[in-house]
Amino acid sequence: MKLNSATLSLGLPLLLVLLLVAGDLPQASAARKGRQRDGKRGGARERQQQQQQQCLEENSPLVLKMMKDLTEGGTGAQRRSGRHAGHGGHHLDPVAIANELDRLGSTTSRRHARHSGGPAQGCPVFNRGAPAHRDASGRAEDVSSRSISPWSYRIVENPDLLPSRYAEAHCLCDGCLDPRSGLETTEVNSHLVEQTVRFLRRSPCPQRPGTYTYAHVYLRVPVACVCVRPAYWG
Repeated sequence: MKLNSATLSLGLPLLLVLLLVAGDLPQASAARKGRQRDGKRGGARERQQQQQQQCLEENSPLVLKMMKDLTEGGTGAQRRSGRHAGHGGHHLDPVAIANELDRLGSTTSRRHARHSGGPAQGCPVFNRGAPAHRDASGRAEDVSSRSISPWSYRIVENPDLLPSRYAEAHCLCDGCLDPRSGLETTEVNSHLVEQTVRFLRRSPCPQRPGTYTYAHVYLRVPVACVCVRPAYWG
């Protein structure tokens, strides 16, 4: 079959149009998928906002589900990074620490979230004659006691938050303990380590007494202490 010049003049523009359309198809498909993803994200945000605006009873299934989602797999930055934050391989979840202290019957000081303070504890001295990894009863000591920047925990109780109880770390020394002498040295400083923790904040619903609205909040909670050089090293 022979193609004359008239046929070629009609076929080439059509071929170019087809090629251009074919080249745009992947871009159009990608744009459509992007819009679908944005729509799903927007729908999830809208559902979360609706949940937060609802007046819910304390033990309603939706609140229990939000609490389950909150406590599974760590808290705050731990979930976003996919791992538990730790100090020397130790998990430092302030809510879990509070529960563990309760389980052990700890005499750790408690304070209400609106009132700071509590009994002050002095900087300890290393007992070089005893194994560093055991306490007086022979039970393994916690890393908070073995650290050269030791710390203790206080339980914070805030009824406006869920979970309503969590542990805060407080450094026991201004400086750090010298491993050789066992005494505090101020050549280096103790410094708080903070972690971002997610909670549910509940607020009473004025139109429905006995119910609450719930919203996610992120708080910076001290979880440990580390030994650092002074900010101005002379």
